[in-house]
Amino acid sequence: MQIEARRVDHNTYDIFFGKQWSDHARVRQGRSSTYRLSGMKVDHMTLKYLDTILAPNMPITPGQLLEEMVRNNNAITPRGR
Repeated sequence: MQIEARRVDHNTYDIFFGKQWSDHARVRQGRSSTYRLSGMKVDHMTLKYLDTILAPNMPITPGQLLEEMVRNNNAITPRGR
């Protein structure tokens, strides 16, 4: 599955699981976990995965797949959890 992330604000992201808005979920990173705000349902394992890779200081390029974004941003220090 190809996943694309787009930052809405500091801790909020639109996650696209396809190319349509119907394949999208808006998620937010809280202090202890990442949770869904709106959009399609996201399973617990996917939310845990997103929590480990999304960071407030991570630059996100529209149109770039999540795997590419993580690979290109490996030099950024993890959030320190």
